Amino acid sequence: MSRRRCCDCGGSSNPCQCSCSLFTEGKAPCCFVVTIAGMANGTCYQCGTYYNKTYHLKQTAAGSCTWQCAFRDYCGDFGSQISLRVYKTGNNYHVEVTLKDHVWDRDFGTDQPTCTSLTGLIDHVTNSGTCSSANATCSISSQAAAGNCACESCGSCTDGKAPGRFMVQISGVTNAGACTGCSLFNGTWILTPNPQTLCCWQSANETGNLGCAGFTNPGVTLCLANGFIKVTLAASTDQTRVMPGSFSAAFTGTLDCLTLSFSGPWTLAQSPSDGWCNLSGATCTLTAL
Repeated sequence: MSRRRCCDCGGSSNPCQCSCSLFTEGKAPCCFVVTIAGMANGTCYQCGTYYNKTYHLKQTAAGSCTWQCAFRDYCGDFGSQISLRVYKTGNNYHVEVTLKDHVWDRDFGTDQPTCTSLTGLIDHVTNSGTCSSANATCSISSQAAAGNCACESCGSCTDGKAPGRFMVQISGVTNAGACTGCSLFNGTWILTPNPQTLCCWQSANETGNLGCAGFTNPGVTLCLANGFIKVTLAASTDQTRVMPGSFSAAFTGTLDCLTLSFSGPWTLAQSPSDGWCNLSGATCTLTAL
């Protein structure tokens, strides 16, 4: 697979390829590097250990003036993210960085930013939540290092680099046995890092009832471990989470997770063997975002 690169701003062989109308000539970096230092413990005792690091933020959509990275949150909030946005107030250009409940903002004045000019320390604005950013610093650079925007780490991925989000598209899951709502697993799922398990991502759970054994709230998980890509269908009972079926595929070496796009062949599994849901004709496509 080809390897996409973050915009290597300033390199003639790798010009800024993304756009945002607030930049000169509309040319913006595809990746911002944000470094947080000095986060201290609050009611959460792991703030400094896990949030003081360098993040690579990817543009959210073509033409967007916002960059984001969904990341693994060790202080209890599922699906956290760090974001950077460029905006204009009056005649002045600003850049704002938000990490959970903490905000840094800098006024760059009336000079329209270029692809490489938004660099340096950002002023601290807001300190809230379970960690303290009272003495924390935030620095940014639009001159991203060679390579992709990687905001997660996973040993199954090339250079340990993994995206903050995956998209899983499933079709063809049908009912089996007493279950009447297995089609709830069909559709597009957006997965963000599992806060407790490295190399695993999970969807938010949807509201719904599978119509059997008290199973509700279907969702999807992805793990890249022990030489396997595994996409698992999951649902809840009153006491636990159950897995009606899965798609798995073996791999050797490491995966280029940042550009990963895979639609099979898969090994299908149903639990129990006669199935709560029927996966025999199901398809699954996995895409890094």
